[in-house]
Amino acid sequence: MDDDALPLDADAAFAPLERELKRLMAGLRRARGHGNQYSRGLTMAQYQFVEALIDADEPIAVGALAEHAGLTRPSATTTARALEEGGIVERSGDPRDARVVRLALTAEGRRQASERRAEQHEWRRQIASAVGLADLAPGARVLAAISDQIEAYVAAQAGSDGVEHALDDDC
Repeated sequence: MDDDALPLDADAAFAPLERELKRLMAGLRRARGHGNQYSRGLTMAQYQFVEALIDADEPIAVGALAEHAGLTRPSATTTARALEEGGIVERSGDPRDARVVRLALTAEGRRQASERRAEQHEWRRQIASAVGLADLAPGARVLAAISDQIEAYVAAQAGSDGVEHALDDDC
């Protein structure tokens, strides 16, 4: 972005974007099931965690699933336990590394994940229709630029005091 293109009062210019980003993040939290005790089947957060398992030929390490879903390892461990208790996934060890836990979907887990995948595809089609296909790519570029700046800020903060200042991974 060209700094010369920013108005003198960048805070005022940024305020509407910041307000809409907050609305987006709050909406995503609600959609992921946080604060929504009425969600049926897998919550969006749980779906994002197990999504990679739908097409997997073999169990996947919890750490890889965490990275895919944007969760911290402790959150992934908690999610994995809850999904196992709910009969959605089954655990197995890694023959190459005893510290690694791998997960696979159960038959019920595959059914619920496939159902949620179909819902997600329909939701994306609705969003694309409402926003307009032509606006999706420019919107993605703006969000990518904002994400890059947030990541740079977090990295700079981690470097300044030796402690990583994690942003809310529940968004």
